[in-house]
Amino acid sequence: MTAVLNDKTVLVIGHGLAGKTTVAALQRNGVRILVVESRNYYEPDTIAPLILSRSAVQATFTVPQSLSRVPGVEYVEGTVDTIDKSEGRVRVVLKTGEKISADAVVCCTGSTIPLLKPDLGAMPEERRNQLASARKAIAKAKTILVAGGGAVGIEVAGAVCELKAQPAKVILAVSGETILHDGFPMGMRTRVAKVLTDAGVQILPNAKVTGSQIKASLTPSAYELSDGSTVNADVFLPSFSSFELPSMPSVEGATDARGRLLVDGSLQSVKIPGVFAVACASVDKILNLPVIEGAAKVAAANACAFAHAVPLKQYKTKDVPAEPWLHFIWGEYSLLNLPVGPLSFCCGWPLPCLCCLPGCCMPCGYSCTRPEGKGVSQTLQKLMVDSKNLPHYQKMKSPGNDLAAPTPAQMVVS
Repeated sequence: MTAVLNDKTVLVIGHGLAGKTTVAALQRNGVRILVVESRNYYEPDTIAPLILSRSAVQATFTVPQSLSRVPGVEYVEGTVDTIDKSEGRVRVVLKTGEKISADAVVCCTGSTIPLLKPDLGAMPEERRNQLASARKAIAKAKTILVAGGGAVGIEVAGAVCELKAQPAKVILAVSGETILHDGFPMGMRTRVAKVLTDAGVQILPNAKVTGSQIKASLTPSAYELSDGSTVNADVFLPSFSSFELPSMPSVEGATDARGRLLVDGSLQSVKIPGVFAVACASVDKILNLPVIEGAAKVAAANACAFAHAVPLKQYKTKDVPAEPWLHFIWGEYSLLNLPVGPLSFCCGWPLPCLCCLPGCCMPCGYSCTRPEGKGVSQTLQKLMVDSKNLPHYQKMKSPGNDLAAPTPAQMVVS
């Protein structure tokens, strides 16, 4: 059955931070809004490594998706299979076969990381079982391979150190000469690397894991690295972002090599007119709150403009600072902020502030400083998207929800 919606309807795919921000922007344009969300629960991305290492964190901070629904917006639970054009409208087909037509579509699916983020359409029990299996496999493994030397890879290495057996080997394979990217001072990168090695993590430089499809694995296997070597590991955890947009089998060249929607200067698909992207567009350099908010505003306006057949506005990308969210064993880098000078990573907020001073808790909601310390990282996670009122962040602010580093006894895997 095809559900053809009323005049001037915009469909949003995904209702995480990008989706909800886009919905808020669309509400200011006076169109009918329909949201398709593949899961009926929210799991906070920013503490994904903690969710992997501690079952209590996953149980505490995962909340029903319904708590974040916006009044006046219609919601459909389902996973999008394809997007195409049909009879002058944009048609979305769900995995169930249900077809939905709208005047414009905004894809807000964001990035994905195997195991760290739930699979599309994964039910709560399925997700709990997946994480439980991962924890047990890590606890029994003799060698764990983590791929990715960015902030996520470092956090995952920390999570693995909480779970692994004492003699187990943790290998962090990175594509560059050292961990983190060139936006970080070399001194800081060296200090962070020392924290990792002191915890027993072996860092392999210039050793990117090769393969066309890199997936997490909980069974022993051999992995080829770009330096020509091979690593045998019992558990493999790729810890870098990729993108998983709905399949477009009939539209060749709709996505780039990373799976992001190829868009023009208006954030519109270069292959399917009327389809726009926020947080999954080919023009995105990094994803942070200023980028998401700016893209959502433009994509929402252009989706409505397309529906009304009026000219689209251009999206002007700006150079934005990197966002190093590092919480190795939940913020064990407490001393790393000390050498960082004031205003070193300013976000460009229009109002004068001291956000970039080391130790700032980011009450503005933007993560602009260098790696946070223990305590600071806790405060940041409780505040960083408070303005968006997402329910799991409200839970983080609740009394008793302490995310301090665990004691050795708390690290034991049952």
